[in-house]
Amino acid sequence: MQQALFSAFFAFLISLSSYAFSEETIAWVVRVSGTVEVDSNGSIRELKRRDKIVTGDIITTGTNSNLTLKFIDDSVADIDSDSEFLIDKFSMDESDSSNSVAAFKLLKGGLRTLSGKINKDQYQLETPAASIGIRGTQFEVVVTSEIETFASIYDGAIRVNRLGGLPSEEYILSSSDALKHVSISLAQKPLPLSVSPVKTLGPMDEAIIQEIQNFVPDSPKVISTPPAIAIKPESEPVDPLLEMKNLFKTNNFNQVYNVGQALLSDWEGELIFDFMYGISALEIGLANEAVFTLERVVNNQPENLRARADLGRGYFLTQDFNRAKQEFQIVLDSAPPEPVRKNIQRYMDAISKAESSFDRKFISNFSLAAGTDNNINSGTNERELDDNFFNIVDVDDGSKPIEDSFGRLSASVGLLTPRSKISGTVFNVNAYTKRYSENPNYSLDLAGVSYSSYHSGPKGSFNTKLNYQYVWFGIEPLQQTAGFSLDKSFKHGKSWSSHYAYQFAYNRNEKDQISNYFTDEFSVGLGFNHGRVNHKLSLLAIQNTYPDPSQSHQENLGTGISYQFNWQVTNRFSQALSAKTLTTKHFDGDPLFGETIDSVSYGVERETTSSSIYSMSSWQWSRITQTVLMLGYSKAESNINIYNNDRTSAELSINFRF
Repeated sequence: MQQALFSAFFAFLISLSSYAFSEETIAWVVRVSGTVEVDSNGSIRELKRRDKIVTGDIITTGTNSNLTLKFIDDSVADIDSDSEFLIDKFSMDESDSSNSVAAFKLLKGGLRTLSGKINKDQYQLETPAASIGIRGTQFEVVVTSEIETFASIYDGAIRVNRLGGLPSEEYILSSSDALKHVSISLAQKPLPLSVSPVKTLGPMDEAIIQEIQNFVPDSPKVISTPPAIAIKPESEPVDPLLEMKNLFKTNNFNQVYNVGQALLSDWEGELIFDFMYGISALEIGLANEAVFTLERVVNNQPENLRARADLGRGYFLTQDFNRAKQEFQIVLDSAPPEPVRKNIQRYMDAISKAESSFDRKFISNFSLAAGTDNNINSGTNERELDDNFFNIVDVDDGSKPIEDSFGRLSASVGLLTPRSKISGTVFNVNAYTKRYSENPNYSLDLAGVSYSSYHSGPKGSFNTKLNYQYVWFGIEPLQQTAGFSLDKSFKHGKSWSSHYAYQFAYNRNEKDQISNYFTDEFSVGLGFNHGRVNHKLSLLAIQNTYPDPSQSHQENLGTGISYQFNWQVTNRFSQALSAKTLTTKHFDGDPLFGETIDSVSYGVERETTSSSIYSMSSWQWSRITQTVLMLGYSKAESNINIYNNDRTSAELSINFRF
């Protein structure tokens, strides 16, 4: 499905330049074996040695067939059998390297390549699952499925990332490293490998390189990018949009967008400006902004089929498939040229497949752990109790810390129902058991069910959750909990974000109904993302409310602050740290601790400050297997000393995700 989407998207770019097409040579066929065809603006022909290649050509190699191309910048593409290769953009300006660009799409199959004279920062190769930039000279790419690509480096280095991945997930594959292969999947960040699991061609031998170097083409080497749209010059002697138009003619969309930004306040709403600005925003990946601008063009100029086609593209990229189909259908009803009709139809087919691909699927998690805890009962180290109504002085053994080791097992099974690529729902069933080796009465079991929805977009995310769980302590039922939660985040530029969250729970005590209570928790804060490092700071407020009047002494309000730190140290290893401090004040006097004056008992209003810090080190062995080491320390200090305690724990777990 993903491959169909990207195939349609890549091919569609060729035919929408006012139904115009470039015929300027950018490469030549040096070697060809077997059956190799090229789709050049809808005209399909078989390739032979010395044939010329132009921008927009889609090259297809048959079984047991291959092809070698030499480009005008002396770069080389050696295409394997059963492959489909699209030359999306290519131009070289020897006088100004910033105007040069090379953008290719490997839709299926494999290729190996030698870089040429074009600035390596201007080189980009995409597959249905990966985005690859070069920093060296020779590498190979193999597309194995719609969602996975493998890459190997032979000389130099390449930058790889999954398509749409975060900058922090980018991986540098270097020939100087021990791991020279990488798996790139839509489902996870790049995974380096010591051995490639797929068959590769290997580095080019000297005979092939020598043959390519000796090849003498019949055409000149330096060309300029053909105009994407013919724009008639204005009759006025001075045209404020002249620079923008000239850049647009050469497909310099980044610069068109930058110039347009400076003119936006004065020219927004003018058809020619909106047309160029909207298409440029679309070409550089700003689909939402492109849709907003191109909608103005179409509303004011309904007969502008080029704008409608690009608006359809924008709707497609923002997952608004219904509107995309409407715009594409209008273009199809106008009887466009055959190449345009063919590509739009491919786009429509891709939308149909995308809509039918949002099928339900099962996800599961399984975890095994072992650890130690020096205070499983939150006991106190105090020797004598504060003043209390029973005149008890000594702390009994049951209130002192109990140290023990434990084993833990947890599992969950969920049903994921996507509504789109960025939203969906999850129904989950989970179970958890924790067993202490010497104190079985402190063992804990839990079973629960939850239903959640998620939505994550360019401006932030919004998640909601309904949940229920039943808890056993030792072998006895302890508590039932039912609740819901929501959290919302907002992105502010590339680095900053803000968030808030609310959680409500009703807790039913299975032994003592008067101890039932409600919990309300609210948090708000800021996040900062810097490359592989993420920070999150939150202010907290937690209130526990007991409906039964006899439990008023347990009602409390806690306020505090939390901090979370995540560092993706390498592609496999990550380090996380979380810290929290919370001061809790009870609304009524404690029924046990206080003093009696004139036969009247005055309980102490308890106030406790709890602090904790946890460290989590994770190692990703494979796509499904992860090892986690968690170390924790917590401390509670109260004005009633029986509630003072500190606790240290350690846990090593192995987690499986299917």
